[in-house]
Amino acid sequence: MKISFFSSFLLVCSCLAISVWQVSAQSGGVPAAVAPVTVQSAPQNNSGIAQENAAAPYQALQLNEEQQKQFRQIDADYADKKRALRNSGAGDSAALQALKDERTAARKAVLTPVQIKKYDEIIAYNKAQKAAQLQKQQEVEAAKVRTSPKQAKQ
Repeated sequence: MKISFFSSFLLVCSCLAISVWQVSAQSGGVPAAVAPVTVQSAPQNNSGIAQENAAAPYQALQLNEEQQKQFRQIDADYADKKRALRNSGAGDSAALQALKDERTAARKAVLTPVQIKKYDEIIAYNKAQKAAQLQKQQEVEAAKVRTSPKQAKQ
């Protein structure tokens, strides 16, 4: 009895999976469970723009090929300067912020006025997200301190 129930269960699950696959294939999509995930390495910067996907700022700003090429060069130059700054031991927060500001100015020089507005919106959004994440981390740490085992015993 248990074997027939199990085999029936497997048959139903298989049919369901095939049906979902066919419907998805007909609609042109691939189920998220089997969709290939591609992660492009983004320049490691703290401006918050598209850390997960290097193509995102190009898409959001609708950069043309020449602008994309210029952005890549700006980001490569920034990465080199940042690495040199950190290796020299002068990588304090003020120097790093000045370097970020330099990169932002270089990027904006490549953009149209409409793209600059969108770029500023992206930066503002990412700063707000980063601040919210930092606040959440601080709240978690504060909760850990309040409920530490030492204090609970007292």
